[in-house]
Amino acid sequence: MIYNNDIRKKLTEIAKIVLEEDYENNLSHGLNSGISGIALFCFLYYKEYGIQTYWDKGWSLLNQCIEKASNSSVIFMVKIAYVNLIISLISINTVYTQDLNRKYAGIYREYPMGYTELLLVEDGTFTLSTYGLHNHQGQWIVNGNEIILNPEKNKRYPRISVFEQVCNTSDSIEIKFHYQIETYEDETFIECTDYDFDLLAVYFNNPKHFVNVVRQQLRTTCMFSPRIRNQIIVHPEMNVIKIKQPKRRITKIGIYAPNFDQPVELDIINPQSNRFEIFIIHPIDREGIPRSKSVVIKGMRAYFFERNGKVDTGFFANPLWKMKPEKRI
Repeated sequence: MIYNNDIRKKLTEIAKIVLEEDYENNLSHGLNSGISGIALFCFLYYKEYGIQTYWDKGWSLLNQCIEKASNSSVIFMVKIAYVNLIISLISINTVYTQDLNRKYAGIYREYPMGYTELLLVEDGTFTLSTYGLHNHQGQWIVNGNEIILNPEKNKRYPRISVFEQVCNTSDSIEIKFHYQIETYEDETFIECTDYDFDLLAVYFNNPKHFVNVVRQQLRTTCMFSPRIRNQIIVHPEMNVIKIKQPKRRITKIGIYAPNFDQPVELDIINPQSNRFEIFIIHPIDREGIPRSKSVVIKGMRAYFFERNGKVDTGFFANPLWKMKPEKRI
């Protein structure tokens, strides 16, 4: 089933409440507002995200529902029908999920060097290996023609803010950067440290009017890579650049770094402002685990790598190729 990030986030919030709640004193058995409906939610959540806790919770609630229905003389057969309906839905969804998992399960490897390898197991677990050094394990689900790795983990996005001032004695634009890395390990915040970026793209009002802020002149070595244009070297200690005042007043500033999914735009309140301080906090996982990572499957190819925040499936994209299973003697 295809969900956007907002729906995934809301489902995760509901699922946490369901897991923490005690339904021992819930007297309702119905699908709409009773125990059987909550059990069904747990089973379907397990089907989407593969978290064993919700499968166990669902069966616990289902057993509780059956026990209460057996001890009650009120519409006994109706309550049993609800239970049978849930069991039928579980069976249908389980078979459907198993068929999809069997279709996509296998080993996908980068060709020819094999720096990246993705193992999808039929039980909904995966192992991702990069350069033979980092092994990440987690859950995967089918979402249309995509595979989502660790769908229960929301992506971490950079948080950017701007402080603006008007300096009447200057006829240029001055921008000071404060860039910090926010590190997490095992979902726990570890530290926040200053980061000396190598490349940061900044544009004013329109993405076409950009400059590349660098620490030293950069040159591309690959003949297929585009030349890095409009470079401005930032002050090594102050992290400040000065540029000529544009003809139009600045109403919007865009920020983009190589490790951003997409540019982040900041609205400028006062068009007369000509001095800006930009604060960037970029959260990362020390383990480098994938978070709601999309992998597009097309036949024997698994498009894993991203470009401009989206999975690159273009002509020049480098997919992972599904390996043929070894023949057993």
